[in-house]
Amino acid sequence: MDLCVIKSYLKGVSVLETSFQSWFDDLYLENSLKMIQTAQRLLGNAETAEDIVQNVFIILLAKKDQVMLHPCPQAWLFATLRNLIGNELQKQRHRDTTPLNDNSGGGYEDRYSFPLCDCLPPGLSDSEKDILSMLFEAEYSYKEISYKTGRSELACRLKFHRAKVHCRELLTKSKKVET
Repeated sequence: MDLCVIKSYLKGVSVLETSFQSWFDDLYLENSLKMIQTAQRLLGNAETAEDIVQNVFIILLAKKDQVMLHPCPQAWLFATLRNLIGNELQKQRHRDTTPLNDNSGGGYEDRYSFPLCDCLPPGLSDSEKDILSMLFEAEYSYKEISYKTGRSELACRLKFHRAKVHCRELLTKSKKVET
C-alpha cells in the first residue's frame, strides 16, 4: 500500500487544510504497518491485507469529521479494520462453501456420477429405492416427499427409516458373502 495512492485520493475528494493533511499523514505513518501486519496474519494474504488497510483509510477520509473528533482515532482505525477483515472472512467462507454445480454458468458436469438406484443393493423394493433416492439424490424434504407420494410426513419418515435399515442389512449381508 502506498501513501501516494491515498494522497491522490485526497486531492480528488476536496481541498484539505494542511492541519488535516499532517494529522492524516501522522496517523497513517504510525498505524499502517501495524494494521497491514494484523490483517495479513488474520487473512493469510498480503495483497488482500494491503487492500483492506487502504480501504480503512479511504473510509477515514469519508468520515474525517467524525474521526477527528473521536477520542482515540487509532482505536477507530483498528475497529474499522476488524470489521472489514470480518467481512472479507465471510466472503472467503462463502466462496469455500459454494458448490461447483450451482448452475452459475460454470458449465461443469460430473460425468462420473451414477444414479443412486444403480448403487443400491438388490433386494430393495421399488418404493424403498424411491424414498432413498428422493431424500439422498434429489434432496427433497419430508414435506415434499409427502406431497409427491400422497403419504403423511410421519409415514414418509417411517418409510425412510425402514428403507435405510433394510438397505444396511442387505449391504452387510453382501459384504459377508464377498469375504
